Amino acid sequence: MDPAGVARRLLAAALLGLALAAPASAQSAILNTETLQPSDVSGFFLSLSAAANLKGGNSDVASMSGNGAVGAQGERNRAVLMGGLSYLSASDTVSTNDRYAQLRYNRFFTKRTRTFHFVQVQASRAQLLRRRVLVGSGLRHAFLAGENTRLDLGAGLMWEHERLDASRLPPGAAARGTDWRGELLAVASRRLSTSSRLSEVMYVEPRADRPSDLRVLSELCLGANVTEGVELSLSFRWRYDSRPPPSVRRYDVALEAGVGALVR
Repeated sequence: MDPAGVARRLLAAALLGLALAAPASAQSAILNTETLQPSDVSGFFLSLSAAANLKGGNSDVASMSGNGAVGAQGERNRAVLMGGLSYLSASDTVSTNDRYAQLRYNRFFTKRTRTFHFVQVQASRAQLLRRRVLVGSGLRHAFLAGENTRLDLGAGLMWEHERLDASRLPPGAAARGTDWRGELLAVASRRLSTSSRLSEVMYVEPRADRPSDLRVLSELCLGANVTEGVELSLSFRWRYDSRPPPSVRRYDVALEAGVGALVR
């Protein structure tokens, strides 16, 4: 019996069991699209992922999401088009929660240093968002780039326009807003074995003219390859918004199990 194969099966079973015991998440402010942008590809690629968590009780609530990306990687340039949907299911009712599309471009100066530029359109029922449009640019550098460990840090600036669902806001609340925000990011990964890895992604987005207006995303992920190009994952995600829309919580915590596939 192959010990590595047994270890992969045990890890996959543990990931699935933990996810089924996790509470469902209903909020989504900052999006983590790092898993849809593979770093070790050349030419055209297709990346797909799906995730779910469940909550049991008097009524079962399920949160399910699907994401996809198609892109092209050259020696100095990379372009990726990404999109995704998430659904909430409660009391035999299924409703769309979040949806987004993002176009991203990178220009590589060296293997460690690149620019990033993106345009994103997003909507979220839980966040009362009818539409959020983001346009941003920045610079990212890999300060550690070893065989098993990598650490990327980056900074940029983005323009944000939001339109909230006025019918769900209290009287007098603003339904539209336009701001400039900074974007600080950290992406760390550590290979634990030939078939497993641990990664952490963090975004910090302060408002340019009022830094106390802050949004934060932190996502810790344990991944295990079950076969070439297919990975099971368990992610712990924490989000914070210092000034969320009315009736929306400042904090959001979720534990999700997912599966991802990469076609090159």
